[in-house]
Amino acid sequence: MAQTDVLLTKQPAPQTVPPCELSPREYHVACNTGAYTSSGLATAGFRTAKYLMDEWFQNCYARYHQAFADRDGSERQRHESQQLAAETAALAERTQQDSTRRVGERLQDMHCWQSELQHQVGQLAADADLLLAQKQRLERALDASAVPFSIAMDNLQCRERRQHPDLVRDHVEVELLKEAELIRNIQQLLKRTIMQAVNQIRLNRQQKETCEMDWSDKVEAYNIDETCARYHNQSTQVQFHPHSTKFEESASTTETWARFTQDNLLRAEREHLASVNLRTLIDAILRDTSEDLRLQCDAVNLAFARRCEELEDALHKLQFHLRKTLREITDQEHQVAVLKQAIKDKEAPLRVAQTRLYQRSYRPNVELCRDTAQFRLLSEVEELNLSLAALREKLQEAEQALRNLEETRLDLEKDIAIKTNSLFIDRQKCMAHRARPDQDGSPPPRGAGAGAACRGLAQPGTAQEALCALLPPTTAHRCRPRPYTHWSDGPWVGLPLLQPTIDISILKGEKGEAGARGHTGKSGEEGPQGSCGLHGHKGQKGQMGPPGAPCQRAHAAFSVGQREGLHSTEDFQAVPFDTELVNLDSAFNLATGHFHRMVPRAQPPAGPELLLPLAASSTVAVRMLHRHQDNAIYGEPGDLSITFSGHLVTLACEL
Repeated sequence: MAQTDVLLTKQPAPQTVPPCELSPREYHVACNTGAYTSSGLATAGFRTAKYLMDEWFQNCYARYHQAFADRDGSERQRHESQQLAAETAALAERTQQDSTRRVGERLQDMHCWQSELQHQVGQLAADADLLLAQKQRLERALDASAVPFSIAMDNLQCRERRQHPDLVRDHVEVELLKEAELIRNIQQLLKRTIMQAVNQIRLNRQQKETCEMDWSDKVEAYNIDETCARYHNQSTQVQFHPHSTKFEESASTTETWARFTQDNLLRAEREHLASVNLRTLIDAILRDTSEDLRLQCDAVNLAFARRCEELEDALHKLQFHLRKTLREITDQEHQVAVLKQAIKDKEAPLRVAQTRLYQRSYRPNVELCRDTAQFRLLSEVEELNLSLAALREKLQEAEQALRNLEETRLDLEKDIAIKTNSLFIDRQKCMAHRARPDQDGSPPPRGAGAGAACRGLAQPGTAQEALCALLPPTTAHRCRPRPYTHWSDGPWVGLPLLQPTIDISILKGEKGEAGARGHTGKSGEEGPQGSCGLHGHKGQKGQMGPPGAPCQRAHAAFSVGQREGLHSTEDFQAVPFDTELVNLDSAFNLATGHFHRMVPRAQPPAGPELLLPLAASSTVAVRMLHRHQDNAIYGEPGDLSITFSGHLVTLACEL
């Protein structure tokens, strides 16, 4: 057989069957001639149907060589296949290891950038919180500046009511005009600073959102790459994705990816520096404005003489109600916080119940059964929703009550200012708003008059309370006025001394160029210790203490009604009631229509509600007064529209 020339590029495969050395033999085409042919001339050149021996041997040798060649080719192909499989396996393993290593390096890069972004996000959040606190300080300072401004304008208006010839432009009026102009300029400065703080907070939050978005994208990519790095050949979650090798059109390059994060970090750092500078500026503004107000207030006080007079009884009543209103505001704010916490506590059980219902909805086939657990979960969600609705309704009522109390507080403070304006004129009225205790904190003498009383008691809405709002948090609490306490109610409690002074130099024109440096002066004496710094971070919440003993307090409240109209022809006829709605401790007697309970102090009527000071065994009843004609109370039969309600406010011992 003819041998084919083959270019060997590797060691040939070993052969299991050794080559057979057969001697070459020539073969000739058989002819139909000879003594042993089956036919003679009659065959006309056609051979016989039987093969010759040479043909038989030739056929056998052909089969041997064909089998040998096929085995040899099969062994060679098998060896090459095994070698190719081993090479591809090694190549696949090397490629997979290299890909895993590259993914690991990518994870390290993303973790590094992620840490930087997280640090910047935290820093921007802290800057936003600090700026928000500074903005609140500015707003409180702006609100507080309205009080001394109104006092200065009120002083000017009061002095305008002076009679001739005292209506002169004296030094007091000049200082009051300076104070009003100073406060006006301070308010404008505070408003501009507040707008600047608001803009910086907005920029910080925008950059924080950008960094958070970048950080969240990196976290998601990190999780994906981390999952990819954990895949191996024995993983059960891998499958074929033929089209995953295509590059996305929106994919970024390594350079643009790194530059994007670097730009975000640079912008975040720039906003951080701007926030730090703005906070420093706000501290300086608050410190300088408070100092200027104190200096100017001291200048005005020096121009005034002692002009105080003892307050009238009406002013004491308003102060009493203001004190009680402030206490009730505190209690109501606490109640609002309790209701909000109760609503928040109901959200977790509601989420649990709804999550259970949601997860149970994925039960397969017949397992999706309306069993008792399903109905109980549905009823639980409904009960929680009803509870939340009731709590939210109570919260709205409490907030409305709190708003009413705040309005009442403002009305009371306004009434105090109105009555003070009507009682005190010129020196007496002007100094009532600027009153402060004596330097030693001792109580004024009993017969010292109105001037001593005003100096010993810091009135609400005075310049002292307004200036405290402008001071830094570390020192403002030192001059905060205490609750309104008169020396006739108990032992005298001295209030801290506040000496406000003023300087208007801070609000002049823009600063000019620096002049030549002067000669170095002598070192002065060491000054007093400065004020404390900013408050540190709030500590962790401590453990809850044991519950205290329940408050033992007397209560009395009632609400009764009348279903029929009444007519009276007698003077001061008592109104009877036939329906009892609420009657705690049986304080109200339906038979007599009297309410028996001790209620301290008194209040003149200002509407359908009345606050009465009652002693022990006092009686309260509703009567109809007969004047020129019959007096009557009208009502529909069966309609409970005529009601009479009351409750105990506080005990006399608690005043």
